[in-house]
Amino acid sequence: MAGKINLRMIEAPGGRSRPMSIANCVRSFTRIWMDLEDVIYDSGLERRLRMRITILTLTLVALVSLTIWAQQPPAQNAAPAPLQGGQVTAAELAAIVAKQPKDRNGNQTFLQLAPYNVSMEHRVNIAQNAAIHDKEAELFYVIDGSGTIVTGGRLTNPTRNGDNSTGSGVEGGTSKRLAKGDFVLVPEGVPHWFSKIDSELTLMSLHLPRTPAAK
Repeated sequence: MAGKINLRMIEAPGGRSRPMSIANCVRSFTRIWMDLEDVIYDSGLERRLRMRITILTLTLVALVSLTIWAQQPPAQNAAPAPLQGGQVTAAELAAIVAKQPKDRNGNQTFLQLAPYNVSMEHRVNIAQNAAIHDKEAELFYVIDGSGTIVTGGRLTNPTRNGDNSTGSGVEGGTSKRLAKGDFVLVPEGVPHWFSKIDSELTLMSLHLPRTPAAK
């Protein structure tokens, strides 16, 4: 130890003691604190205390992280990779449709053979976007449900994205009612829009790459 810790009263004449003055108390406690620091430093306590504090901090962080992770809602199962050619049965397709959300549109590609993708589109009664595909025709088959499709005309509020454009609707197109079992083939470059969904509309869609006609 660097020095001796000495706490005592100041002796008054006649062998009696009296309390230390405030200044002497401050000086004494300052010496005691410095002696304690020397003890901690000399004995390696400071290093061990810091190590324990670090370990406790890391443990606390790990526990908090695990608690936050445990409280997260379970992630939905990712859709399986599309079948590369082959057969999808009616029961398998019905199982895909059953997994779709009820409060928003859903879709899943279930057959694939490049450059072709066969997808299921499940549309619900919410506002639908219109679209144009410059280099692809699109074939729709109504699996279930009913609604109205508008083709032709022009997109409203169009936004360009590569070879495709989307909009909030179609102006000046032709409306046609759709029901279970119907087919619709939309040529490339033609606006199309599901303007009305009667409760739900489940479709098979197939994009067909085509070379745009010369103008």
